[in-house]
Amino acid sequence: MTLRSSLEEQTGLSARELAARAAAELDPLPPVLPPEGVTACRVREAAGRVPNGAGVLHVAGVQGCAGSMLVAAVAAAKGRPVVLVTSDLDAARRAADDAAFFVRNAPDEATAEDTAQGDVLVLAANESSPYADVSPDRRAAMSRLATLFHLASGHPWKVLAVPAAGLARKMVPRKVVRAHSHRVIAEDELDRDALIKALAEAGYLRVPVVEDPGSFAVRGALLDVWPPSLDEPVRIEMYGELVLSISPFDPFEQRTKKVASPGAAPGEPQTVDAKLKEVWLPPAREAVLTRETTARARDRIQQLADMIDLPTTRARALIEDVTAGRGFFGAEGMLPAYYEELETLARYIPDDAVFVLDDPTAITKALREELERATHDAEAKAGEAAFLPSTFYADEGEVVRDLAKRAVVALHRTPVVGEEEAAAGSIAVYENARDAIDLATRDHADLERAVKSARASKGKTGALTPLARRIAHWQEHGLRVFLAARAQTQAERLAALLGHQGVECHARLERFDPAWLEGEPRTGVRTSPRSSSARCRTARCSRPMGSCSSPKKKSSAVAHTGRRSGRRPTSPVRSWRTSARSPSATTSCTSSTASGATTGSFTRRWAG
Repeated sequence: MTLRSSLEEQTGLSARELAARAAAELDPLPPVLPPEGVTACRVREAAGRVPNGAGVLHVAGVQGCAGSMLVAAVAAAKGRPVVLVTSDLDAARRAADDAAFFVRNAPDEATAEDTAQGDVLVLAANESSPYADVSPDRRAAMSRLATLFHLASGHPWKVLAVPAAGLARKMVPRKVVRAHSHRVIAEDELDRDALIKALAEAGYLRVPVVEDPGSFAVRGALLDVWPPSLDEPVRIEMYGELVLSISPFDPFEQRTKKVASPGAAPGEPQTVDAKLKEVWLPPAREAVLTRETTARARDRIQQLADMIDLPTTRARALIEDVTAGRGFFGAEGMLPAYYEELETLARYIPDDAVFVLDDPTAITKALREELERATHDAEAKAGEAAFLPSTFYADEGEVVRDLAKRAVVALHRTPVVGEEEAAAGSIAVYENARDAIDLATRDHADLERAVKSARASKGKTGALTPLARRIAHWQEHGLRVFLAARAQTQAERLAALLGHQGVECHARLERFDPAWLEGEPRTGVRTSPRSSSARCRTARCSRPMGSCSSPKKKSSAVAHTGRRSGRRPTSPVRSWRTSARSPSATTSCTSSTASGATTGSFTRRWAG
C-alpha cells in the first residue's frame, strides 16, 4: 500500500503561496532602509549645503539620475546656473534629459517659444582630434555654436551638461559669437542686404529652398532662414526695410505654421499664422569669414608653411582652402588661424555658477586621455602644417585653477577617502571624498534584470509582475510611487495593465511638476477647459481628461499609484520613469520624503 500526500500537505502551503515564495527567492525585493551606519541626507538639504563662494562639497551614494535631481535642486535653491560635467558626451545627454525632467515646470512656455530660450543645455564638445584628417561635422559644429550663443548672449539658463573634454578643449572666442549673432525683431527696421552678407560670412549656405539648418533663401520680400538654435526655419517678411512678420514654417511643405485663433467666433477662421516677436541668428560655422579673420588666417598659414618649408604649391592650396572656409579633411585643425586666441568654456560661464562633477574618477580619466591623445597626435603630425596642442587645449592645471575659483560639488558612487593628497594642479584632488554627505541612493538594475527574466520565462503577460511586487513592497513601507511614461497613451496603458495586477493606479496626463511630491498627491488628471467633457479611460478614474502639451514639447504623463488604505503616506516618495531610448529598460529611480526633495527617474533617495 502506497501512501501519497499532496504538496500542500507536505509543506503546509498552498500552490499560490509556494509560487510567491519561489518568486521571492528568485527575485528578492530590495531593502527599503539605507545601509547600516549610513545617515542619509535629503536632496534639498544637500542643495542647501552648496558653498556660496569657492569651495567643495562631496556627495556620496549617488546612483542613477540622483545626480541630475540634485543638480535641479541646486539650481532651484540657489538661483544660480549649474554646469554638470560628465565623463563623455553620451552621459552628458542622458544627464541633461534627466535634469530637464525636473525643471520643466519653471519657464513660461509662450516666452520660451518666442525667444528660443532653454533651461537645460548640452554642449557637444568636439570629439574628434584637431589633428585628425577627417571631414568637419557641420551639424555638431552648429549644435555647439547654438549652445555657445545661448551662453554668450546672456539668455537665462539653469543647467549646462558638458563632457569632461569640454573643460579643456578651446572654442570660438565669446566676443566673436556675440558679434556675429544677429537679432531680428518684428515691426522693426532691418538692412536686408547687410544681413544676407553677414549670414554668408557666418557660415549659412544660400540655397533655393530652405530644408536644412544653417541655410537661407531670398525670395523677393521673403527671407527664409534656419538658425541652428531653432527646431524649424523661420520666414521673415519685409516691406522695404521694415520687418512685417516673423513666422515659423514647415521645411517639408514650405508652409507657414498655423495656431489656434484665440476667441474666434463660429464661422470665422479658427487658425492663424504663428508669429514670433523676434529671432536670433547665431553663427552656423566656427570659422567666421570676415575680412579681418581671412587676412589673419592667410598670414598664420603662411608662417606655418615657412616654418616647415612646405612646398609653395601645397602652401598656396592650403591657404586658399582655409581663407575660403572649405570643409576639407583636417579643416578643424586650422581653426586657431582665424582668431587671436581660442577660449575655454570657463570664459562663457558666469562667476557664480556651480560646477557639479559627476564621478570625479571617470572625469579625471577622460580628461587625461583627451590631453594625452592630443599630445600623441601632435607628435605624429610633426613636419606638417599644424598648430601646437596648447592652442587647442588648456592643460590640466589651468582647468583645476578655473574650478578652484568656483563652488564645486563632487558626486561619488562610492566614497573613497585616503590620506595621500593629489599632486598640485591635478584634477584628481576631487576624487578624495572627505567629509562627504550621503544620499544613500540605489539604481534599479535589479528591476531591469527581473523584468527581462520575467518576459523571457512568462512572456509579455508576466513582464510587469516584478514591478507590481515592488510597488506593493514600497507601499507597505509607506511610500508613494510615481511612474512616468514617454506618452499619454503609454501612461494610460500602463495604468490599465497595473490595474490587472491589483495595483490601484491613476493617470495624470500633464507635464510633470516636482511640486506634486511636496504634499498630498491628486489622483486622476487635471481638468482642461478645451475638453472638459472628455473622461479619462484609465481604470478607477472618472476625472476630466487633462489637456495635451504642445507637440513641440515632450509630454510627461504620470501614473500615480495610491495606497490601498487611502491614508496619506508620511514616509518617503518614490518615482520611476522609463528611458526614452529603451522603453522596457529602467535607468534610475528616485525617492524622497513627502516634505523634502523632488523626484527622479530610477534612483532611490531616503530620508535621513
